[in-house]
Amino acid sequence: MLFRDETLDAMAEPRRTELDIKVADLYQRAAAAEAILRRDRLVRDLRETGALVLHVSPRKLTPTLINRYLHIKAQRLL
Repeated sequence: MLFRDETLDAMAEPRRTELDIKVADLYQRAAAAEAILRRDRLVRDLRETGALVLHVSPRKLTPTLINRYLHIKAQRLL
């Protein structure tokens, strides 16, 4: 199970007012985007090897986990 880092996701998104961007902000956004790309590749690679991956934000964990469990149980993978 991987938790989605919403703070990191927000850092990678463009800001509403691009006029206030500083060079440090650009580096920070680029680093966040690279971290997200690596995380997404890891999730993809795990799924391709057959791992059951749950990649959600912490506040969406409970309903997503229950739904995934029911789906796995219905497929008789337990």
